[in-house]
Formats: sequence, structure tokens, C-alpha cells
Amino acid sequence: MFGWQEDLSVGVQAFDHAHQQFFVFLDEFSAATRDDHAQQNVQEILNKMLSFIKLHCETEERWLAAKRDPELLAHKEKHQKFLEQVESLIRDYTTGRIAQSWQVSAILREWLTMHIQEIDQQYAQRYRTRAALDVYQSARF
Repeated sequence: MFGWQEDLSVGVQAFDHAHQQFFVFLDEFSAATRDDHAQQNVQEILNKMLSFIKLHCETEERWLAAKRDPELLAHKEKHQKFLEQVESLIRDYTTGRIAQSWQVSAILREWLTMHIQEIDQQYAQRYRTRAALDVYQSARF
């Protein structure tokens, strides 16, 4: 896969799967851009990736809201900025303002990796710690 590593796991299977799928989209985009006759396919992949990102962000935000996560608003802001950046990248690529597909892939891969490592890992740590505390507090010694 295009950059997925196990240390990116947040420990929530649905979110890990979604993050892995994002890297699959990057692989598909990279492969499609190497085929000179695949411009329509490239656009479809980019649109599918954008829809997937929106759904994933909404799902993650609903999950954090259900947990009454103290960082929810900051997390939503980061998602919103990323969505705006993805939309801008797609627009720039499809209009020729960014001619190199590797630039699009590199920016998306870098953002996703950083977001998982720096932001998502924080909520993962909060809930792993909280789950461990709940188990400890409920244990009878």
C-alpha cells in the first residue's frame, strides 16, 4: 500500500480500515495517472476519494461527539481545512494548475499520515487509557 504502516493504527477497526482505504485510493490515483488514456478514470478516483474522505470525517466526528470528546471542535476544524485542501488540490489538478500527479499524492499522503500520527493518535490514546482505567476501576481485588 501507498504508505500505510501498522504504527498508524488508532485501535478502532473501522477507522483503521478507512485510513487504509484512503491509501488504496492514493495507489489507484497514482496508477491511473501513469496511463495516458485514463483521465476520466483519474477524475472518478479523485471524486470517489473526496466522497470517501467526507464520509470518514463525518463518521469520526459523530463517534467523537458520542464520546463527548474534549477535542471534537478542534478535530472538526482540522477535517474542514483538509477537505478544503483536497477540493482545492483536485480543482488545481483537473484544471492543470498542478501538472504533476505525484505532487497531489505527496500532499495527501503527508497530510493523512501527519493527521493520524498527531491528531487521531491523541484520541486513540485518550480512549485506550480511559478503557484501561475503566477496567482497572471495575476490577475487584
